[in-house]
Amino acid sequence: MDMAETIAATGIEAAASHARVLSSLRVLIFTN
Repeated sequence: MDMAETIAATGIEAAASHARVLSSLRVLIFTN
C-alpha cells in the first residue's frame, strides 16, 4: 500500500465516522 492509498483510506474512514457522529447528534437533538 503506497502513501496515497493510505491517506485516501484514512480520509474515507474519518469521513464515515464523522457522518456517524453527526447523525447520532442529530437524533439526540431531535428526540429531546
